[in-house]
Amino acid sequence: MKRFLALALAILLALGCTSALAATRVVKPGDDFYYLDTADVLSEATEGEIYFSNVRLYEACGAQIVVAALDSIGSADIYDYASEMFDSWGIGSSKENNGLLLLLAIGDDNYYALQGKGLEQELTAGELDDLLYEYLEPDFADKDYDAGVRKTFDALYSELESIYGAVEGGVT
Repeated sequence: MKRFLALALAILLALGCTSALAATRVVKPGDDFYYLDTADVLSEATEGEIYFSNVRLYEACGAQIVVAALDSIGSADIYDYASEMFDSWGIGSSKENNGLLLLLAIGDDNYYALQGKGLEQELTAGELDDLLYEYLEPDFADKDYDAGVRKTFDALYSELESIYGAVEGGVT
């Protein structure tokens, strides 16, 4: 009986270690923080728009809209990956928790948007889904990721402008 318990305990420990190793670690932010394009699907113009619009947005209200276009997130659930990325990157003001993450997993044919808790009342998950469906989905389906990201970023920026009032400089 003791052998059986010892064997069962060893198996459980091995499974626990295996599942911990299987957990996906999120990528680190790029040098420009506001975008990361390891899938190489964004144009320099789109990256510039994301960067400079975020500089104005963050200065005005502490909010940030981060875009990450990755080759793949492996076997991770996209919501779990986005949540871990959002938290580990520290997107948005830590006081206001008003960041937004747009995550594209190109090779996995998947995407997700996540808002900080400070935005959940003004920009609900349902509203985010509607924005993704309207502005990202058609171009994503056509594999024109750059166009979809640009349209979606502009729509998200406009939403934050409405929430926080006009941001000096507007969207480029």
